[in-house]
Amino acid sequence: MEPPANNESGAEPTPSSEDQSQTKPAVRAAVPAASEVSGPMRAYARRLTKVAAPQGHIGKRTVADLETLHLADALIGSPPFAAMPAHPAFELPEATDKPLRLVDIGSGAGLPGIPLAIARPDLRVFLVESRVRAAGFLQDTVDALGLANIRVLRVRAETLAHDPEFRESFHLATARALAATGVALELCLPLLRVDGRVLLYKTAAARDEIAAAAPIAARLGGAPGPIHTYELPGLDQPRVIATFEKTAPSPAKYPRRSGTPSRCPLKP
Repeated sequence: MEPPANNESGAEPTPSSEDQSQTKPAVRAAVPAASEVSGPMRAYARRLTKVAAPQGHIGKRTVADLETLHLADALIGSPPFAAMPAHPAFELPEATDKPLRLVDIGSGAGLPGIPLAIARPDLRVFLVESRVRAAGFLQDTVDALGLANIRVLRVRAETLAHDPEFRESFHLATARALAATGVALELCLPLLRVDGRVLLYKTAAARDEIAAAAPIAARLGGAPGPIHTYELPGLDQPRVIATFEKTAPSPAKYPRRSGTPSRCPLKP
């Protein structure tokens, strides 16, 4: 659950001064007062503290930073963070077929998928988690909170992306603290329909890694989009949401077999 600082040194960054991957100016988030946070969001935070932490799904540091970092990070730009510029997930044009479908890859304890589903009940959110205990926690949480717009899928992303029911069917894909950018793109892009968007939650230290992944995105039918930079209370280093657009169908061979993207990452 801790945000990683993946940074593949030595990679040549792609130009970004004029193109889609231009970094947006950093904005500062403000954590809302308790009275501004919805009942379901408070109930989810309690489950993270009382259930997820004792079961080992999140660590002590995550609990300590829950409101100031992890929930704020998941909800950047969405209600009740209304003063923030729009979250890139909410900048998409109107979908011709509603609701918008979002897939959260490697969901873990549900960040950012569950907070986004609570804040945006018009989204249809799919939480993808292959670990049995973690998927069980997610399903129990969805049931306990009555979150009808969430479906938990206990499956590897590599397998899901070759299922005709799900391949290239989502408008949005999120991944937070999942893997290096190239690995995350191989898992996410094949699940997106053309014109869909990947949202990768990263630290600012990963900018070079993000830029270096542009050729990998192109191989998978994607292209770099804007990098949204923001600051959270108590963090010295800014955070980023790196966006990638789905511009063409992904080749049928991707993603590769389960475990291969992580063991043998695609080369730029």
